[in-house]
Amino acid sequence: MKQAIDIQREKKRNLRLALTVAAMGVLSFLLLYALSFALMIFKPSLIFDMMPVPTITEDVAAIKNRLYIFGKTIKPQGSFFETAAPKEITVLQVFDTSRLSKPEEIKPYSSMYQWNDKIYFFSRGLYRVFDGDRWQEHRVPGIGFSPKGAVADYGIWVLSKTGRGIRLCLIKDGKTREISLPEFLDTKKTTYCSIRLDLFRGVPLLLWQSDDEMIYASFYNGREWSLPESIYRTGNYGTFNTGEETLIYQTAEGPDLTRLTLYRFENSQWKEIGYYDIEGLTMKLSPVLFHGRIALYQQTLFSQNLYLFEDNQLSNPIKISGPFFLQTDRYICILVPMGFTLLFFILILVASMIVNRFKLRHWQANSKEYEFASLFRRFLAKTIDSILLSIPMIGTFYIFYKGNYSENPFLFFALAFLSGGFMLIGGFLYHSILEGVFGKTLGKKICGIKVVRDDLSKCGIPRAMLRNLLRIIDGLFYYFVGVISITATLKWQRLGDLAAETVVVRDSTNITG
Repeated sequence: MKQAIDIQREKKRNLRLALTVAAMGVLSFLLLYALSFALMIFKPSLIFDMMPVPTITEDVAAIKNRLYIFGKTIKPQGSFFETAAPKEITVLQVFDTSRLSKPEEIKPYSSMYQWNDKIYFFSRGLYRVFDGDRWQEHRVPGIGFSPKGAVADYGIWVLSKTGRGIRLCLIKDGKTREISLPEFLDTKKTTYCSIRLDLFRGVPLLLWQSDDEMIYASFYNGREWSLPESIYRTGNYGTFNTGEETLIYQTAEGPDLTRLTLYRFENSQWKEIGYYDIEGLTMKLSPVLFHGRIALYQQTLFSQNLYLFEDNQLSNPIKISGPFFLQTDRYICILVPMGFTLLFFILILVASMIVNRFKLRHWQANSKEYEFASLFRRFLAKTIDSILLSIPMIGTFYIFYKGNYSENPFLFFALAFLSGGFMLIGGFLYHSILEGVFGKTLGKKICGIKVVRDDLSKCGIPRAMLRNLLRIIDGLFYYFVGVISITATLKWQRLGDLAAETVVVRDSTNITG
C-alpha cells in the first residue's frame, strides 16, 4: 500500500459504521416483527393458513370408488380484537386412489351411517343425506340430542338423548314411532357414548359395554329384544356393515402396533373370525368398503394409509397422505421460505454495499497486499455450504416419507435427532477440516474467498476448529452478531476470526506482491 493507514481514524470510522449497520439490522427486525404482529392481530387466518394444522379423522366411508374422510380441525375467527376463540370445524377430504383433496368445511354432525351409495349424517332434530355430489336435509322433530342412526330400505332407526333419557325411534313414511329399549339395559350405569346402534339382517342391533369388561349385544325382532350375547372387551369397539352382514370389531393399541379383531354372529353367538396387526402408533383404525372390498383405514401421527384384504390377508398399505406438516400448499412451502431468504439477502447486499463503500478493504502483510472478502460473498458461501450439508438430511427424510417408515414416530424423532446432530457436528468438521487444510470450503471456493492467518499463512486445523466453534455466538440472531463484529474490526473479523487470528480474503489470484 502506498500510504500509511491512520489506525485510530479507521477504528472510529468502523465504530460508526458498525453502529449504522446495527441500527439498520435492529430496524429491519423491528419492522418484520411489527408486520408479523400486525398480521397476527388483524388477519390471523392469513398466517394460520400457511401453517400445517392436523386434521383428526372421525369417520370414513366410500361411495363410487372414492374414499370420503371426515375429520375435525381448528380454524381462527376474526381478528384479535374480536376476542373470538379458534373454532373447531368439520371437514371433508376425498381420496380417489391417486390424490387426496384439500379439506372442505361441512356442517357438523353427531354420527354417520352409510347405506348403499349414500351417507346419512345425524344431528339434533334432523338428518342429512350425501351422495358424493349433493346434500339433502330432512328435519324430524323426533330426533333428540347426539343422535346415532342406522338406515334400512324400509326406514331409519335413530337412538338419541332427550330430557326423559335415551330414546329409540323408527322413522318411516314421514312418521316417527318410539321403540322401547331392552329392560336389561341399565341406562343409569351405561354411558350413552358407549352404546352402538346398527342393523343386522334388517333388524336393529344394540350394543353396549358394562363395568365387567364385557360387550353385550341384543337384537330386536319387531316385538321384543333378544337376550344379550356377550363378548370380552379388549379395547375400543364398533360395528361394520358390509351390506351382507354386520361385524363387530375391536381395536387394542400397543406401543408399536394396533390389533383389530373381527367378530361374526354364528350359531346364536358372536365368534372371533380373525385378527390383524397394523404397525405404527395408530390414532384411528376403521374398516370401510372400498372398491367393493373390505379395507382398513389407518391414521397415524405422520400418515394416512389404506390396507386392502387379499385372501384374508392385509396388502401393503396404499398411502393416502404423508405427514400433516407436508400437506400445506406446495407453492406456499416454496415461496414463503424463498421470500424470506430473498429479503434476507437483499438486506445483506445493502449492508455489504455500505460497508464496502466506507470500510478499508485492502491490507498489507509480509510485503503482500490482499483484499478482504465482502459480507455478501461470505454469506453467499455460507448459504451454499448449508445447502450442501442439508442434502443428507433431506435425502433421509425423503426416504422416510416415501417408504413405509412413517408409521413409527420414534423412528422419525430418531432421524430428526441424528440429522440435527449431523448438521451440527458434521458441519463443524466440514468447515474446520476444509478450511484448515485448503483454506476454503466448497461454498468459499465457488465464491472465490478463503480463510488464512492474518500473515497470509495457512490457517491450520486447530485455528479452523476454534473459529468455527465460535459460530455458536457469531450465528446468533441470523449472524447479526457476526455482521457487527466484521463491520467493527479493521480486518473484517467475526469473533471466531478474532479468537483464531484469521481473516477471510479474496482467493490467492487476487493477492498481489
